[in-house]
Amino acid sequence: MRVTERQPRTVWPVTAAEAASYIGLVLDAETSALLDLLIAEATEAVEKAAGRGTTARKLRLLVEPPADGVIAIPYPPVVVEAVSSLDEQWNATELSLDDFVIVENRMWPKAAWPICVALQVDYRSGYAAASAVPADLKLGVLRAVLQAWERRTLGPEPESLGGDWRIEQQWHRNRW
Repeated sequence: MRVTERQPRTVWPVTAAEAASYIGLVLDAETSALLDLLIAEATEAVEKAAGRGTTARKLRLLVEPPADGVIAIPYPPVVVEAVSSLDEQWNATELSLDDFVIVENRMWPKAAWPICVALQVDYRSGYAAASAVPADLKLGVLRAVLQAWERRTLGPEPESLGGDWRIEQQWHRNRW
């Protein structure tokens, strides 16, 4: 199974202003640019850890026809847009969505899977607006951004600190 991005997201689950407020920073152009990068990384990490999508983007799933008959489409909520079968030369043949049962993020054929090397599923993942993203996912992104910000501002790498750097590292973790 392989998932690739067909169209990147244009909206993130939290804004740089929300992240700055959560961390306790004054937002300027430089901080905003860095927070945007951290939000992108944090969003990807939270989606992978939670197995759920946050804000809308278009993805493509490439998978072998499953032995148990069911394909679990990653990063729900999902809207399947197209399904194609791929032959040995990777030529795609589009299949009708009416030939499949799609429930939440699970998909299976009404009859049998077509004889093919792989299936290609094009779909939209995530919520259409940042305001629709569940609070626990938003909080996960904010916490991941905070952790990345703290790692960035802790100073030199542990190997260069000398002495018992773990005590200082633990203090930084516990103060929040």
